Amino acid sequence: MLFPSCFQSFDWVIDGKSDRQDFQRMVTAMGVLEITQKEQVRLFEGLAAILHLGNVEFSSDNAVKWL
Repeated sequence: MLFPSCFQSFDWVIDGKSDRQDFQRMVTAMGVLEITQKEQVRLFEGLAAILHLGNVEFSSDNAVKWL
């Protein structure tokens, strides 16, 4: 699933950066902060919900359109 709000720029790749490594470091940091795996999942679910809201378009006639 693509989230339009995340792809407003065309610079999707940064040399020397790895999303996978950055994500793993973030998860490791959450563990250091004693954020449980269950709490992490809830955080990611909340983030996913916010990103999905970026795929909703509202119009003046109260219609909702999913992008």
